[in-house]
Amino acid sequence: MTAPSFPSYEYNPKDTKATAEVFEAQDGVEFKIGKGKGFMRKEADGSIRNYGVRFSITRADDGRQSFANFYLHFDGGPRMLKQFQMACVGMKRDKEGEAQFDSQFGDGDWRIDWESGDLGEAWSVLNGSRAVCDVTVNVNKDTGDQGNNFNKWRPVGV
Repeated sequence: MTAPSFPSYEYNPKDTKATAEVFEAQDGVEFKIGKGKGFMRKEADGSIRNYGVRFSITRADDGRQSFANFYLHFDGGPRMLKQFQMACVGMKRDKEGEAQFDSQFGDGDWRIDWESGDLGEAWSVLNGSRAVCDVTVNVNKDTGDQGNNFNKWRPVGV
């Protein structure tokens, strides 16, 4: 049996960031939305700690990158995710925008595979979209590390 041949991989650690970018607090920041991926974190005993969907995001003004996490393990989580989804497809966060979103996208394949992190086909409409939010800075109570919260997602130009 012959070993498979793969092209070499040229890795340069200078081209990679080991830490997440922490943006300064600012209202009305426009982001380009990347591909989403489901995640689930478990405790050492196997119990579920949290779960949700993570998107890569890139600032439209300067190209800096980070991630926006939408946690689904608590009551308000799905509402926050839906506001993000609505903003990404250009719909206002109001009754009319929600009705339009539900009509156009509500029956899509919004499945999340927790094992692989793969998302259903409907999620692809968000990839490459743009949305605006308010950025705040927080401190992780467990680690003391700074991070960002991304709040009040809305369509570009609203």
